[in-house]
Amino acid sequence: MNGNNQIFDFDTTLPFNTDMGSYFSESFVDERLLSHKETPLFRIVPSNEFVTLFSSDRSHMKTSRGWLSPPPSWPIIGNAGTNLAGFIQAKANQFGKLLTYDAMLRRFNLSCEIGKCGK
Repeated sequence: MNGNNQIFDFDTTLPFNTDMGSYFSESFVDERLLSHKETPLFRIVPSNEFVTLFSSDRSHMKTSRGWLSPPPSWPIIGNAGTNLAGFIQAKANQFGKLLTYDAMLRRFNLSCEIGKCGK
């Protein structure tokens, strides 16, 4: 992997595109301090696989009372139904590859100590 891998995380307070070393050192604690249930998992999905296979009919945005928020103006993604759960639930390991925190660090050649990651 090149040294310029970026994380685009919509749920962080870090800058929108953060380099991987900064993201891991500022977002996670040492995995050894966590219980098995708290250990983070990461799904790596090649972009061509994601674009080809992902579909969402926006059903996750609705309740029996209607929309949780107004839906976006663009068309739904994919041809039919939704397979969002297959991408976000760890037990539904049908897309990409599921990696632990340590496996992610190895995959991207990062070594992290609490508060600091580097190549």
